[in-house]
Amino acid sequence: FGASFAAAPTPETPPAEHALSAERYFRVAVELTDPPAELARITAMGLLIDAFKARSATAYLTVGQGELAALRAAGFDPLVLEETTPTADGLDALSNYHDEAESDAEIDRVVSEHPAIAQRLEYPSPTEGGRVVGLLKISDNVDQDEAEPRILFVSQHHAREVMTPEALIDMMDYLTDNYGIDPEVTEWVDNYQIYIVPCHNPDGTNYVFNVNSNWRKNRRDNGDGTFGVDPNRNYPYLWGPDGCGGSSGVTSSDTYRGPSANSEPETQGLTDLALSVHPSISLTYHTYSELVLHPFGCQPNKPDDPDLRAHRDLGSRLAASIENDAGDGWYEMGTPYELLYEVDGDSDGWLHAIAGTVGFTIEMNSALQGFQPDYDTWRDDTVLRNREGWRYLLRRMGGGAITGRVRDACSAAPLAAEVGLDEQVFTQGQQPRTAVPANGFYHRILVPGEYTAYAALAGYQRQSWPATIAFSNVQQDFWLVPDGSFAVELGELRVDDSAADADGELDPGEQADLYPTAYATGGEITGGTAQLTSTDPYVEILDDQADFGVIPAGGRLEALDPFRVRILADAPEGHRAQLTVTFSADQSLCREQGVRDVLITGGFVSCPFWLEALDEDPGWTIDGPALGWEFGVPGGSGGTSGPDRAYTGDNVYGTNLAGNYGSGGGEFTLTSAPIDLEGLEDAELRFRRWLNNEPAYDLARIEVSTDGSNFTEVWRGFGRDERWEEYRIDLPASVDDLSQVWLRFVLRQDGGGTRSGFYIDDIAICGRAALTAGGKLKYEAHSIDESDPNYGNADGALDAGETVTMAVDLRSTRSTTSSGISAVLSTSDPAVTIHNQVAEYPQIPPGAVATSLAPHFTFTAGPECAAKIPFTLTVRDDSGTESTSHFTVPVGSLSYGLLFDDDMEIDRGWTVSGDATDGKWEWGEPQASFFKGDPANPGEDHTADPGINAWVTQNVQPPTVVPPTVAEVDGKTILTTPPLAAGAWETLELTYWRWFYTGDGPGPDTLEVEVSEDGLNYRQVETVSLKANAWTFVRKQLDELITPTDNFALRFVVTDGGGESIVEAGVDDLRLEGDRWVCEGWNEPALDPPNPVGDTLRIERRRFDLRLSWVAPAEDGTHGPATEYRVQRSGSPSGGFADTARPTAPLHYELGVAGPSDGATYYYLVTARNNGGDESP
Repeated sequence: FGASFAAAPTPETPPAEHALSAERYFRVAVELTDPPAELARITAMGLLIDAFKARSATAYLTVGQGELAALRAAGFDPLVLEETTPTADGLDALSNYHDEAESDAEIDRVVSEHPAIAQRLEYPSPTEGGRVVGLLKISDNVDQDEAEPRILFVSQHHAREVMTPEALIDMMDYLTDNYGIDPEVTEWVDNYQIYIVPCHNPDGTNYVFNVNSNWRKNRRDNGDGTFGVDPNRNYPYLWGPDGCGGSSGVTSSDTYRGPSANSEPETQGLTDLALSVHPSISLTYHTYSELVLHPFGCQPNKPDDPDLRAHRDLGSRLAASIENDAGDGWYEMGTPYELLYEVDGDSDGWLHAIAGTVGFTIEMNSALQGFQPDYDTWRDDTVLRNREGWRYLLRRMGGGAITGRVRDACSAAPLAAEVGLDEQVFTQGQQPRTAVPANGFYHRILVPGEYTAYAALAGYQRQSWPATIAFSNVQQDFWLVPDGSFAVELGELRVDDSAADADGELDPGEQADLYPTAYATGGEITGGTAQLTSTDPYVEILDDQADFGVIPAGGRLEALDPFRVRILADAPEGHRAQLTVTFSADQSLCREQGVRDVLITGGFVSCPFWLEALDEDPGWTIDGPALGWEFGVPGGSGGTSGPDRAYTGDNVYGTNLAGNYGSGGGEFTLTSAPIDLEGLEDAELRFRRWLNNEPAYDLARIEVSTDGSNFTEVWRGFGRDERWEEYRIDLPASVDDLSQVWLRFVLRQDGGGTRSGFYIDDIAICGRAALTAGGKLKYEAHSIDESDPNYGNADGALDAGETVTMAVDLRSTRSTTSSGISAVLSTSDPAVTIHNQVAEYPQIPPGAVATSLAPHFTFTAGPECAAKIPFTLTVRDDSGTESTSHFTVPVGSLSYGLLFDDDMEIDRGWTVSGDATDGKWEWGEPQASFFKGDPANPGEDHTADPGINAWVTQNVQPPTVVPPTVAEVDGKTILTTPPLAAGAWETLELTYWRWFYTGDGPGPDTLEVEVSEDGLNYRQVETVSLKANAWTFVRKQLDELITPTDNFALRFVVTDGGGESIVEAGVDDLRLEGDRWVCEGWNEPALDPPNPVGDTLRIERRRFDLRLSWVAPAEDGTHGPATEYRVQRSGSPSGGFADTARPTAPLHYELGVAGPSDGATYYYLVTARNNGGDESP
């Protein structure tokens, strides 16, 4: 990458107009009383805000003498912090910092000292001043383009920010000097390609060191007596008119964006570099403000999920890793418009939207230090503090991600194919990510979760694979098949060991069936067969053939008959055996073989191994100041105000459920009860989080302990959550296989501002369960039987009011056989009646699963459909060990369906409101309109023919001159759905196609999509402020924002914020669909009274209880079946009997009355009952 240029950089001679002019410059602080409005006023004055600190509501600016006077005339009271007028002494004070030539020389020095791992590269074209922009590549095989992840670091976009190259020069030395010495550094260099650009703007930097220390831009001659383009407003994404007013078209402005997008050699060099190497993560350094910024710069746009989660998660950890200059906090994370001001044409936006990076900017140093801190005081301190940030990002490169190569299945040639996620829909004008052309490599940073990755290229069959992302890189190669060719890839290799321990794993000594899934990645396959081979000494293949028959093009099919294998009994625990599956078909196959490493283990994946759903108060320990952790129902209103509902059930733990957490300083801590992880390995914490803590100051932490006193931090950060988010954290190996482990959730409060706080729900620990002598008998699964017509409607699901039999499966994590097993079922739901509370089990071999014995458990559900009944299962056996598990059983069944499907071809009762005097929403056939040649209204709807209609704003031809007088929206117009009863919906996905035009800006014009639970109070789904004048598809998961109710409403709000901008919008093909709870009605049949039990009652004394059994009374012509038995107990045979149970089966276990004899005597009565009456006991 890049070429060399012979032009020698020389100091720029100041033109006469720059020769230490008489105008003076100052760095000032302005305290604000209404920050949003006043920041906008300052920006409208053409002034650049250097920094803004929300805590003190203070803006910092560098201004000339005339601008200082203008600020005062506008009613502001600027405090002068220092004079920054360029002087000879001031320029001399910069001499210890690296100027552009010295930064470039550092590249050459590092290469000369470490030629095996360091290589000099250059931007393709010199700057306007004839200077070369050099960069350093660090990697083990540095002269090769290996298929490995890449990361990009850039500094000194802005010339006066002289501290920024110091961080990257430190990075260059740290990585090369410690290679082969520090194992972590060696791993980074061996496995990644690291690109470092220490001085992106050498012309401007030269001018700073020799002429004007306040200079920000490059040194383009603008031809009108002004010089310079802001390099960080020139990138070809949301540049200029396509942006949001976050740059200037005035050549003298510090944020002048240039004559066209990507016009500057510096910008061209970085965009060429990024498109060539495809970095996974990018980090640019700026000063000052102590911030971590992520895309996008235009309000209210953020990356589309899952990229938003990646930016928020990595950004939070990055900010929490860098201590601020004062030593009393950390850096603050957010978008530019959340923390500073709107920005367009910036590097982070382009790097993410077009190059596909997870991109960040760090604004180093505080406002007290400014752009050029005293070198001796601050250089080393700043570099060392920021070292923790870039080291975190290098560590994160090896964390959760999907990676691999894309190649031609027939020729093995690398392909620069599109690689993406089925779950992601781009709505901000992003371009699809592509593989590296030279080798087909791709690498995508993701947070843990379930995804479907795809690769697509014209002339090839599209291909997709499921991917489970945790805490490491997941390898997924794509072999794309040319159109007209054939190939078969091996998908899942499912283990069926139901004849053994039924854990879906291959155990030593076990025989199992293997069901391969064949994926026809090209054309249709006929006559498909497969053969299994292995050279592994612990695998005996009993049946090596599997048949598939016909597999449609692009289809997946599990084998009709499986392979069969036996694992030798002496196979080592944890051994991985390599199995090869070779496919054949009637067609000639480009790809025919798949290889899988299968784990041989007596253990199994257990998730959750431990669960605290917070349905009841677990009594965890709460410490700290007032207004801290509480258990109960959250009282927020959603968004950054905190949750208005638990994720499941009713309750959560949160810091002050009724409002913001306390401001008195100190630490709010929530410590769990001891958690039994005996038998668990590779433990990971999973929980739902809703976190909003004061950025940079009120740090949140999660810690773990093995003794209840000494805690180890496993996570730290800040949150800007607006909904419940799932978080997964890898726990240290020190907690594995321990019977007592503690979790602690901490929120530090520094005595300043507060936020809505830290909320958690559904806390679980997952991992791989190993078989141990002290293992447990734990809940595995349950099944419901409501086929008896006397109790239910036999529809296969638990319905409200039904009485059902529930069989519960237990899995053993013990290394020995368990016997004498019984389990007790209980619930905290007062609407649920448990009849048969105890069930017995057969012997359970090590690692095996067993089902409860008849009559199992029986209970009657409450009257509420969609309720989730919390059950606790307490298991005992002959060893005396007790195990407790928690699980829930839903009332009703989930059925996928449509709540609302509107192609807009007829008017389905939408309403139009708002104060717009013109441009209101209208239903009908869209009429094309143009504003200065740009489409303003769609010329047709989105629905495929014969569809013609949509909802659009003022469906008439607008004028083609400014100002518009009739066509565009003037004011606010609101389009609201008809009333929708969504109370039965568990999940609710919204999809629609939208059109949004805003032109001749900047103007605060928006299209807001909002959703409501009650038709009165609305929550934001998305806000669009950037032009998207083409039908754009949007998908949103609404149940993550609200609880669907029977008063559900959705609306589209278009607002003209004033000014000369024009705004138009449209919506078409809207669907609301998802899973809804369905409960079939059930009416208990009328029965004749039952016969009595008679003298069949038998009582058996056991270790933990008394076992009462009897014979169910016979039915005859005048007596019906007994549907319930009334069990009563007394200490006297003559009376005083009290109810103890109402079983539905002729069996009952009296708990708590067995064990050592205390001389007590009990008398029991059992009465047969049904809805026809009782019979005598």
